[in-house]
Amino acid sequence: MKEIELNNCIEKIVERIKSKNDFLIIGHNDSDGITSTAIIFKAIERENKKVDALNLKQLYKSDVELIQEKGLNKQIIFVDLGSGQKEALAEIKSDLIIIDHHQPQGNVNDPWIELNPGYFEIDGAKDISSSGLIYLVAKKYPLLLL
Repeated sequence: MKEIELNNCIEKIVERIKSKNDFLIIGHNDSDGITSTAIIFKAIERENKKVDALNLKQLYKSDVELIQEKGLNKQIIFVDLGSGQKEALAEIKSDLIIIDHHQPQGNVNDPWIELNPGYFEIDGAKDISSSGLIYLVAKKYPLLLL
């Protein structure tokens, strides 16, 4: 059952990426976040879509303002960041995609598409990284793996 739910979440992300043309990727500035950012950035770029990226140490209030400004009319995707910062994300008036392996705050019924292993009985601290989650998305969207 959880595998079906995981696959459904991945499909939603893939469909959203296919339906949008302008993206802002926000990633953590550690090795997992930078790798995740690079994979999804390159994949979207290969689709000849507009994409910009920003890697942050943490999600501070000043960062939220910058994200709102840079992300205006763009699909914003958080990678390796976001699941634990839902209060700050609520200030961003945009549809969000969150792909993060850190302990989630809140629940899966938030207004965003969130791929987090904790919602699918997978331990994000030891079983999968955010770049591993990005790979699962890429497997469903063959152009992402080129």
